[in-house]
Amino acid sequence: MIAKVVVRRNHLAIHLNAAGGHGHSSIDSGDEQQLCGDAKLLLVPWKKASIAREIIRPQADPAQREKPIKVGPRVALIQSIGLCRYRLQMVIYEGVTVEAIAADHGCEIRMVNMTISLAFLSPSIVTAAVEGQTSTRPKRQEAKGPAG
Repeated sequence: MIAKVVVRRNHLAIHLNAAGGHGHSSIDSGDEQQLCGDAKLLLVPWKKASIAREIIRPQADPAQREKPIKVGPRVALIQSIGLCRYRLQMVIYEGVTVEAIAADHGCEIRMVNMTISLAFLSPSIVTAAVEGQTSTRPKRQEAKGPAG
């Protein structure tokens, strides 16, 4: 029976009581080797797993990061936004249920609910998608100096 487990830097110290022994051992947390009674010690090599983390830093030139959206994903996104707005209008103005829309389109209710949520995208995000931009930030205007 396990009496105590102590986590150390390089190992786990598992303190065991002998089978059937009901006595408690006097274990000093600083020295696992000091045991009394029927207790036994099992040392298991152990090391805390470390997770490597990578810090992603932006590129120096923001113009290099901003690339237009590829045509295929852009068309799919715009079609999805249009479809979700159509479905939302059906629910609001025509009183059609989400279940009926799912049955008509041969998809799950969850899918209909997820696509309807696209209708609430920020107008700036929709505009960026239509224009093929990957960012909704306003573009910088070059500062023009005095003509001369």
